[in-house]
Amino acid sequence: MSVNIGFIGFGLTGGSIAKAIHAAHPEYLISAYDLQKESLILAQQEGILDTVWDENNLRFDQCDFLFLCAPTECNCAYLKYLREDIIGTDCILTDVGNTKATIHREIDRVSLTANFIGGHPLFYKALSGYSHSMPDFICQAPYYILTPSEDVSFHKLSVFTELISSLGTVPLVLTPQEHDYTLAGISHLPHLLESAYVAMLQRLDTKEHRLRNLMPRRPLSFDGNSSSWQQTCMENAPYISNILDEYIRSLIQLRCQLDQQDERSVFQLFEQSPPPLP
Repeated sequence: MSVNIGFIGFGLTGGSIAKAIHAAHPEYLISAYDLQKESLILAQQEGILDTVWDENNLRFDQCDFLFLCAPTECNCAYLKYLREDIIGTDCILTDVGNTKATIHREIDRVSLTANFIGGHPLFYKALSGYSHSMPDFICQAPYYILTPSEDVSFHKLSVFTELISSLGTVPLVLTPQEHDYTLAGISHLPHLLESAYVAMLQRLDTKEHRLRNLMPRRPLSFDGNSSSWQQTCMENAPYISNILDEYIRSLIQLRCQLDQQDERSVFQLFEQSPPPLP
């Protein structure tokens, strides 16, 4: 019996997941829908997609797994078309969004909690679009976070965990709240802080633009899509704000240590920092 995989949205993340699934399970049937038809045609030419869906041919009822890979607000809008009588009670519905609170609330509202397992592969690339997708982005990701709804059966979670593990990454099960708090700390706030810091340097720059010319390349620019990052930070604002409060307190303490020439405390700050990842 064949396994049918469906995608709604087929850009960098969706394409990378599809390529990883195709590499690990070439016998699986993969279908996709996206507004950018060129990406779908290219994926079909490359042998990744078996079927290209359009508005008149959306066979969600055939899916064993259905990945929502559009922006969160678009994924939420699609849910009203994916009632259980459309996708079937055995279908595993998942997403790849940077935040989970919003999508889980909408899943509750449309009564798809028995189907939904939130997903988030932890890879960061300053790229976008299917043409840049690669299976290595998934298999080399340190973790693939899963946030199952409360009504999802242990069997569904086991089946989905097995699929994710087969792609070469490590599934990590968290609650939606744990996911959003974690990502606020390791991704969302660092990106905001870097952008704010660069903007500050631009305000302080000399007329010769010395700061801009000597500034290193931005190390935390995971994705150049400003609109996407804006949406992510607005959705996760409560957790980002809480961690930002702690960071502000730390900065005030650091400023006092510098003003007081507290060499020991500044040295300990560097000593306690973990080494960079290889």
